[in-house]
Amino acid sequence: MVLAFSGKIGSGKSSVSAAAADALNLPWVSFGDYVRKQAVAKHLESSRQNLQDLGQKLLKADAEGFCQAVLSQAPDWQHGLVVDGIRHVDVLTIIKRLVIPQQLIHIHLALDEPMREARVTSREGVVEESERIRMNNHPTEEQVLELLPSIADVVVSSTGTLDTVVEKVKTSVESLLTHTSATTLSSEQH
Repeated sequence: MVLAFSGKIGSGKSSVSAAAADALNLPWVSFGDYVRKQAVAKHLESSRQNLQDLGQKLLKADAEGFCQAVLSQAPDWQHGLVVDGIRHVDVLTIIKRLVIPQQLIHIHLALDEPMREARVTSREGVVEESERIRMNNHPTEEQVLELLPSIADVVVSSTGTLDTVVEKVKTSVESLLTHTSATTLSSEQH
């Protein structure tokens, strides 16, 4: 299976997805890591704005190539994978197609706003209100606000310790797989 994580800035996507990959013994790839490597190669400062702008530029130039490049960070992902940083429905659709015949499970991490803002502040320092508004309203964030959570297979609260959240992810995925298997069996019997 392939687990694809989405969530707002500061929701815990990278930490949770990497820990889930470790717990499930699956390779891990990250859209954010790929974009950061591209920024270094282009001698760009790794500011939030530069990374968001570069990610958006890569997406618009060649969405499929962008997705293939991210997947290629883990050369042996044919037996499962964890993908961090889904920010667009088009990317989710492309990844889903690229990993066939594996089942893709889209997990959206949700966190209440005060806690999310506190995480962003602890990671990036105090961010001026105008910059906070700009980074949250950047085109890379538009679909993360409502669209991606509405189409996720599972929405998991990222409140709690990392171990607790990873356990919530594992339980949700197991429940989804059990339900899917039961539904498939029931359909085949009719």
